[in-house]
Amino acid sequence: MRALSLAWAVYYAAIIAVVAALTHFVTLLLVPIMAEHDAFARVEALGAPFRTVALPPVSPAARLFPYADPAVAASICHATAAPTQ
Repeated sequence: MRALSLAWAVYYAAIIAVVAALTHFVTLLLVPIMAEHDAFARVEALGAPFRTVALPPVSPAARLFPYADPAVAASICHATAAPTQ
């Protein structure tokens, strides 16, 4: 009888682990969809599509992207999936 209850405990623990893993996986996939001010929105605000734009200088008070290095000059190209007219 004790082995049967241990088997059920392992079974329930495995189900809980699978549900927890699926919950975390789905959450990770939904975060980019739910984000309103993501990197793509920041790049879109910089300029026209299919143009390379120099990023503004980084200062402690104003940063366009997090963890930007002030010693590096960077540029970015805003490319869209759909052609624009």
